[in-house]
Amino acid sequence: EMRDFCRVVLVQGWSKDEELKHLAMETLSKGRQYGRRLEEEQILSFLAESWPGDSEVGRCIGAWFTNFSHSFLIHGQGRWENLFRGFRSNKDLSSALRSTLLDQKSRYKGDLWGPDTKWAYCVIGDNTAKLDILKTYTSVTGYLNKYWVISALMEAWPDDSDVRGLLAQEFHRSPGEVAFLAHWIDSFIAEPEARRAWLLEALKQSDRRSVRGPVHRLLKEFKDEECLSA
Repeated sequence: EMRDFCRVVLVQGWSKDEELKHLAMETLSKGRQYGRRLEEEQILSFLAESWPGDSEVGRCIGAWFTNFSHSFLIHGQGRWENLFRGFRSNKDLSSALRSTLLDQKSRYKGDLWGPDTKWAYCVIGDNTAKLDILKTYTSVTGYLNKYWVISALMEAWPDDSDVRGLLAQEFHRSPGEVAFLAHWIDSFIAEPEARRAWLLEALKQSDRRSVRGPVHRLLKEFKDEECLSA
């Protein structure tokens, strides 16, 4: 859409313009006083793409989350990815996101996971966040919650020994119990026929809510008659 096009033009042509950087930060800091939510997010994305790792920008974005985005909902994965690439473990942004996560836990009386929770933890990105997520996996219920917990771990810590140990252990459980792990099966079951058998078993044991992962992987990798009829 036009807003995205304009942001891309600005990033390509003025990503090192200090005057524009400070104007964008000033506008973002005023939040709802002048702008609307989607416009604010475009400014946030422009800053994150143009000045990755910049301490002033990290402080400004952290303040925006604290003051104007208590639910830390951002429209579009790409905006979170920009923050993850450019500001992972940034002190000010991480502090703001941690506060928001704690507030969410208190308001919802527990852990409620989705894409924004995942990306918030990924942007925080330190060992404390990793340990918190690993602990959460053992206590959270519901296949969607568990899916997003694993998604966070595999996005931010894909080669970590603790993370890989947890998933290796989970893949030894009955496939129907952990059908949501189908998305990451390549990393843990290397042999194609073993993958196929695991996915077929997960498909047979899954309910309608968790069957999408095994179905998608079977159709992507295996298209034989047995898989299509399953």
